[in-house]
Amino acid sequence: MKTKSEFLPLGEAAKRLGISSNALKRRRQRHTVNVIPKGDGGQFLYEVPVGTSEITPDEWEVLRELVTDKSPAHVEAEPTGATYRILSLFDVHVPEADAFAFKAVLDFARDEQPDHIVIGGDFLELESCSMHGGNANPLALVDEIKAGRKALSRIREACPNAALTYLEGNHETRLHRVVASALPSFDGALTLPNLLELDAIGCEWIPYRKLWNPTINGKRARLAYTHGEFASLHHAKKHLDTYGVSIRYGHTHRPQTTTRGFADGRVLMALGSPCLRTLAPSWAGPHNGWLHGFGWDEFFADGKFTASNIVMADRAFAWRGKVYGQKSAS
Repeated sequence: MKTKSEFLPLGEAAKRLGISSNALKRRRQRHTVNVIPKGDGGQFLYEVPVGTSEITPDEWEVLRELVTDKSPAHVEAEPTGATYRILSLFDVHVPEADAFAFKAVLDFARDEQPDHIVIGGDFLELESCSMHGGNANPLALVDEIKAGRKALSRIREACPNAALTYLEGNHETRLHRVVASALPSFDGALTLPNLLELDAIGCEWIPYRKLWNPTINGKRARLAYTHGEFASLHHAKKHLDTYGVSIRYGHTHRPQTTTRGFADGRVLMALGSPCLRTLAPSWAGPHNGWLHGFGWDEFFADGKFTASNIVMADRAFAWRGKVYGQKSAS
């Protein structure tokens, strides 16, 4: 989705955006619109899109159907066994997902039937909304949304009774930034929970950078989940230092774990999760350290947990003596 912009006086800019002049002034005060000074009299020119944004007719058809606000459902499942089991899938980056790795996890989920599945952010690539310009011919937004819906439907089909929670990642925030800039009158209505129809599959939506803890038998579990925001060499330590709680996150595509003990007997843990996207895109190079895999966490009735990163080898992994995926001979 590409847009061109120009700077206009207050009245003309407000008319272009379909809002009042006072509303546009408030945006300037909140620094949510770009402005440049106009002369020396304290007036400004406001950045607005030129004409209409270059959205395809198919995209507009989808937008017209989906702007009605829908509140995502809050869902929670009861444990089906002695522990409450959560499968977490981070950084799938549909449609850049690795099809073999993704299928291996779906086969595993179908066998294990976890109580809860956490979609850990950056589930969508949203190259159509990127400001980086890394792809000269990105997919249209409508096609990325269709691919995302299909991938979500496969998860739901594999585990029809599992609770679902979707953590917003930094790639998902791309849509909001584009809408706020190019289609401000749609801001707040044109959202990913609506476009992906999360309410139809009973999926809860958690905003970016907000921590989410499962509630088990009325008690808050002692492991939090978030997409993650740090990608330094020792990113597990950085996340633990920043949040101060046991936490599972993604974002880096490089699994990493650290722990910290305290004099009162408490132990905190940070787990950086592997990913399910293709491992060596041209812009990242072949030696980036990314690994395929997923998180598997089991919670006791008191909220304590055991946590594991299941890391794949050549798109395959073993669990309870069974091999999932297509392990190469090399």
